[in-house]
Amino acid sequence: RRGGARAAVRAMATFARPQRTPQTNQRKPVVAAAASPKEVEAVLANVASVVAAEPDGVDAGVLPAKYAAAHGAPLAPRALGFKKLGDLLKIGEARGLFVTE
Repeated sequence: RRGGARAAVRAMATFARPQRTPQTNQRKPVVAAAASPKEVEAVLANVASVVAAEPDGVDAGVLPAKYAAAHGAPLAPRALGFKKLGDLLKIGEARGLFVTE
């Protein structure tokens, strides 16, 4: 019986999933130190102007492209110290600049 149990364990071990290597071509930029409140306020005001220019609002997926087209600079929340765009937009919503859904 011992030999049979060992054989089963060995057989199961061979079907273990191999470790995935990390994707090196899709690295996100490092989150920078928190930007000054004036810098964040300026970016949020620019976001509010982009949102106000569209009568039906702007989808968050296309907001970075519309922001870059309108202001000539990328909307880069990680450069301002935020992990993701939603974190930056929550601050703008809390300040009453625009509404997120």
